Amino acid sequence: MQGQLAAHVRRWSRTEGVLALVAVLAFVAGTGAGASSAAAAAPAGPVRAIGLTWSTPEIVDRTTAGQGTPAVVSCVNATFCMAVDDGGNAIVFNGRAWSHAVSIDGGQQLDGISCASTSFCAAVDSNGNAVVYDNGKWDRPADIDNGTQLNSISCPTRTFCIAVDTQGGALTYNGARWKGPVTIDAGGNLASVSCAAPTSCAAVNLNDDQISVYAASTVVYRDGKWDHNVMTSFGNGQSVSCATTSMCMVIDNGGDAAIYNGSTWSGGKMIDNGHMGSLIGNVDVETDAVSCPTSQFCVVVDNAGRVVGYNGHSWTRPVTIVRGLPNVIDDVSCPSTRFCVAMTGAGEALIGS
Repeated sequence: MQGQLAAHVRRWSRTEGVLALVAVLAFVAGTGAGASSAAAAAPAGPVRAIGLTWSTPEIVDRTTAGQGTPAVVSCVNATFCMAVDDGGNAIVFNGRAWSHAVSIDGGQQLDGISCASTSFCAAVDSNGNAVVYDNGKWDRPADIDNGTQLNSISCPTRTFCIAVDTQGGALTYNGARWKGPVTIDAGGNLASVSCAAPTSCAAVNLNDDQISVYAASTVVYRDGKWDHNVMTSFGNGQSVSCATTSMCMVIDNGGDAAIYNGSTWSGGKMIDNGHMGSLIGNVDVETDAVSCPTSQFCVVVDNAGRVVGYNGHSWTRPVTIVRGLPNVIDDVSCPSTRFCVAMTGAGEALIGS
């Protein structure tokens, strides 16, 4: 259990670790030339991309070094977002400012959060715990998966949540208690889950289950039943977002996206590729997260500080909204086509509106 890491934690070990080294090298080189690494970390001003104006990165999590990196965020609307970090903290956005970090999980690494409303959220951690936010108060963490790492959670309503783990298991919440786990993807490390409704969800794995070891798989939940689908021409499944019961978007870590139409998945389409510079040996860009508030609007973020947009028919070119290093964008949440929040691996938030 301890050796199996969640999707965004894997991104840290593979990409952000390299970027951290680059930041050190850039700082050393910059100090020799009298440059400021802090000044190079952000664009000169707001950036226009995919129909939104993105703010400059703002540090919203200043907790202990080695912890306090916002990993995931869930926004209900433009005046309520909840982010959680790898130190067991939660941070709230009220439409104007971010709150101070509040400990909700005793220093544990929180890997997923989902908010059904401004009064209900649920978060999961790397030790199999779930923490429920109800009417302004966080409950105590509860071990719901016998210590198995939980990677992701989705709550379309306050009386229905699904969480997925590193062993191919799914657990459900009915507003009062948790049930499961039930194996839905034998041998699979499920990276992400998204539910458009209590009767319709989709989960994607990290390319490692008993059915296929060379292609990511998705598991679709319809009316109480899970169906398994192998993704062709697809890398490690990274993130999934379901806008409706007949439209989900899934991305892998290699810049590919595929769409679910209610019955089948499309083939993978390259939407974001490139390299991150000769300084670190042309490391490939990796897509990290996707959010689709409607079937006509999706936002994808990557580890090069870029966003890519989908309009229901086609994809935009990647646009950089976080410059300098490190510039990994870990997660994005868009409750509407007019508002999104992106979280970086440096404790920063960017607002697109």
